[in-house]
Amino acid sequence: MIVNREGTLHIVDVSKGTTVPPPPGVRVYHVGFADYASPGGAMKMKRIVGEQGLRDFFTSIGVQPNIAESAINGLRIQGDASILRVVLPENMLIDLGLQDKKGTTTGKEKIEASITFLRNQGHAVDAVVSADGSIGFNVDRRMLISWKQMEDLADGVYSLADLEREYRRRQSTQSLGTLEIRRSVSGRGYIAFHWPNATDSPQSEAFEEKGELLAYLRKFKLRDFSPEQAVQQLEYSKTFRVMTIEDQ
Repeated sequence: MIVNREGTLHIVDVSKGTTVPPPPGVRVYHVGFADYASPGGAMKMKRIVGEQGLRDFFTSIGVQPNIAESAINGLRIQGDASILRVVLPENMLIDLGLQDKKGTTTGKEKIEASITFLRNQGHAVDAVVSADGSIGFNVDRRMLISWKQMEDLADGVYSLADLEREYRRRQSTQSLGTLEIRRSVSGRGYIAFHWPNATDSPQSEAFEEKGELLAYLRKFKLRDFSPEQAVQQLEYSKTFRVMTIEDQ
């Protein structure tokens, strides 16, 4: 019996990061299939060399020419593309190297696939442990994605743009204030700015020691980050902004 699988094709231009440099002017792509019904769903990536090689691959799996060209144009402009609701026989996915024979993988493999996918697009991804002990992922040091959302990203349920819109929506509907912490110009101290809400002027305080800044941050309930994690972000950037839910 033929078993069909439906999912999303993810294609990433990895020409700059490939360990085996292609000939001049030739692009290298990684293609993955995120099965909507798979309990594991981590993407196995297939390496394809050249735009014509990619076209031939699309033709071999029955992608319509106009959809294929749209994906290739997206790769030229953005470096990645997705083709939704692709239906392929399971044995074809196995033969193409896009799925294991068992068809099941772990949640951890989903996370690893999403991290690889994002990093191949040039995004910075760091795991963080929130104050409640849950694990999330800081993408580009400007948004936090949950473990479940990373799994959904691997499954093709959401795109990164979808997750960013959801993150910003939560910020606008749940937050009551904003904290911004900065390293001083001299590098020997810190400054914190607190906006109780969007219409208030910021309140500022200066601190000479990291411990003093931590004590100040512990006065607030921070969303997505603990005080220690917020201060740690200053190792990567001179300024870090975090939303507050309420004063404790």
